[in-house]
Amino acid sequence: MDEFTTSEPGYQPQIDPPEDNSNHNQQRQKADVHLDIDNRPHVMGITPRAPRQEVPLPTIEAIENFKPHSDCSVSNIIWAILVGWWVSLFYVITGLLFFLTVYAYKHGIYCFKMASYIIFPFGRYATTNSQPAGPENFVTKALWILFFPIYGIGSILGMVISWELTYYIPMSKFLLRVLKFSFQQPTKIDIVRLQNHNPQQGKYPTMMTHSSGAGIYFRFTLFSFEVPYLNMTPFIIIALICGFIGHTGTFIDDPIFGSCVAMIGAIPCAYLIGICVDDLSHQLGLIIGAILNSFFLAIVELILYYFSLRKSDLADAVRSAITGAFLMNLLIIPGVGMFAAGLKWNEIVLNRKSQSISGTLMMIAVVAVLFPSIFYHIHAGEIISCDQCNIGNMTSFENVSCSLCHPRELNDIESDPIYKKYAEPLMWVMTALMPIIYFLGVFFSLKTHAHLFVYETHEEGEPVGMNKWIAIVVLAISTVGFSLMAHVMTDKIPEAIERMKLSPRFVGLVFYTLIPNAAEYMNAIKFAINGNIGLSMEIGNQGATLTSMVELPILVLMSFVLHKFTNTILFTLIFPVIDICSILIAVVLRNSILTEKSVNYFTGISFLIIFLLISIVYYFELSDL
Repeated sequence: MDEFTTSEPGYQPQIDPPEDNSNHNQQRQKADVHLDIDNRPHVMGITPRAPRQEVPLPTIEAIENFKPHSDCSVSNIIWAILVGWWVSLFYVITGLLFFLTVYAYKHGIYCFKMASYIIFPFGRYATTNSQPAGPENFVTKALWILFFPIYGIGSILGMVISWELTYYIPMSKFLLRVLKFSFQQPTKIDIVRLQNHNPQQGKYPTMMTHSSGAGIYFRFTLFSFEVPYLNMTPFIIIALICGFIGHTGTFIDDPIFGSCVAMIGAIPCAYLIGICVDDLSHQLGLIIGAILNSFFLAIVELILYYFSLRKSDLADAVRSAITGAFLMNLLIIPGVGMFAAGLKWNEIVLNRKSQSISGTLMMIAVVAVLFPSIFYHIHAGEIISCDQCNIGNMTSFENVSCSLCHPRELNDIESDPIYKKYAEPLMWVMTALMPIIYFLGVFFSLKTHAHLFVYETHEEGEPVGMNKWIAIVVLAISTVGFSLMAHVMTDKIPEAIERMKLSPRFVGLVFYTLIPNAAEYMNAIKFAINGNIGLSMEIGNQGATLTSMVELPILVLMSFVLHKFTNTILFTLIFPVIDICSILIAVVLRNSILTEKSVNYFTGISFLIIFLLISIVYYFELSDL
C-alpha cells in the first residue's frame, strides 16, 4: 500500500471535475435526428424508383470473407435442418451402391465422408491428397454417371432450394463444388477439421465454408435485376402448370395452391414491368416517360381487374381492391417507409415543401372519386330486401315481421332511378374530368413550372440500365406473364374463397393489393433507410393519384363495354359506405403528417395498425352486404 501514499505535506490529490454530459447528450440527440434530404417537389407521372445498385456476387463474397463467423450459428443449423440432412442421405445411398460393386468400395467410403461433410460442413474443410485412395478409371467414371440420378438429383435439388431462399446462396455454390468433385478423382479428397479456425499445416483447403449465408445476399443483382425477384420466376411456370395443365384430383389442381402460386408469380412480373418502364422513361425523355409510366403501371392492376370482372363472383373483389389500392398508397407505403427510417434514426424531420403539390393533386383525385358515392348515398332511398317475412294480417302490412334483411346490393344499382338520372351522369362527368386533371398536373410539372420540380437525369455516358430494345422485349414478356398470372389467379380464387370461408371483399382488399405491389414496398424502404423519406411518401402520392385519375376512368369504361357485350356485372364509382370511410380515414391520417414537424418508427407502426384494423373489419363484413 506504500506506493499509493505520499509523505509530502499539504498533498491534495487531483480529482477531475465531473463531466458535463449536457453537451454529449445534445450531440447524441442531434445524431439521432435526421433531416429529410428531399426538398423539392417531384414530376407528376414519374413514380420515384430507388436507384439500382449493382452488387455482384464476388463483391458480396469479398465482404463476407472479412466478417467473423461462428460454426454453430442459428443460420447454419437451420440450413442443416432444411437442406443438409436429406442431401447427405442421397450420398449415403450412393455409397451403399458403390459398396455393392466391391470393386469401387473406396468411392463408397468417399460418399460416406462427403455425406457427413454435407450435413454440417462448418468448422471442417476438404483437402486434396497427392494420391487417390482407390481406383480412378473408366469403370469408376461410368459408375458415377450411372448413379448420377441419385446423388446428382439430390445435389441439384439442394442447390435450387438454397438459391431460391436467397439467404443461403453460398450453400448453393458449395453443393455445386461438391458435385464437381465427384467427377475429379474423388478418392483424393479428404475431410479434416479446422484447428483454431485455421487449416491444418500442410493440408491446403480446396473447399471450405464458414457460414451458410448472410442477409447481404438479398442485395445481390444478376443482369441488373435483384435476385430475390428473379428467384420468384419459377412460380410463374408452376402457376401456368396449375392453371392450364394440372390434372383434376391432384394437389396441382388445388385452388388454394394455385391461387397462392399465381399471386407469388405476379410479383416478379410487376417488378420487371416497373424496371423496364423506368429504364425506358430515362431513355425516351420526360414526356414519353410520363406517358409510359402512367400507362404501364396502371395496366398491371387493370389486367387483374379485367379478368376479375369477367367472373361474376369477383365483382365485389374489384371494388374493394380499389379501396385497397388507396389504403396501400396512403397507409402501407408511407407506413413501411417511416418504420424503416425510424429504426435507423430516432426522429426524422420532414420537408413539407416536397409533399405540397403532389399532396394537393392527390386530395383532388380522392375527392373526385368519392363525390359520386357521397352524392348517391345522400340522395338515394334505402331499399331493404328480406329473405323471410311473416304477414299476420293479409289486408294490412302493419304487423309484418321480417328476418335476414339486407340493403340493396351495389351490383344491382342500375334499377335505381336516383342512380340512372343523377348519380350515373355525375359519375361519367367525373370519369371524363379525372384524366384531364391528371395530364394538366403532368403538363404543369413538365412544361410551365418545370423549374420547381426535381427529376433524376443521367449524365452522358452513364449507363441507364437495359438497352432500349431489350427493355421493350422484357416489358412485353412481363406484361403477358402478368396477364397469365391474373388469369390463373381469378380462375382459382372463387373456389379458394369458398373453401377458406373468406369474402371476396376481404380478398380484394388484402391480396389484390398487397401481393402484386411488393416491389413498391421495397422501394419505399430503400428510400427511407437512405435518408429520403420524402421520396418514400411520394411513391404513395403518385400511386393514389394514378389510381384515381388514370386507372379508375379506364376501369369504368372497360366495365361498361364488358357489360354491354358480355353481360358482366357493371362497375361504377358508387362505393359502399365502409369503403368511403376507410379511404377518408387514410386521407386524413396521411395529411396529418404534413402538420407534423417530424416522425418516428411509431408513426409508421400507427399507419400499419390502421390498415390492419380496416382489414379485420372487412374480414368480418358479411359477403352479401
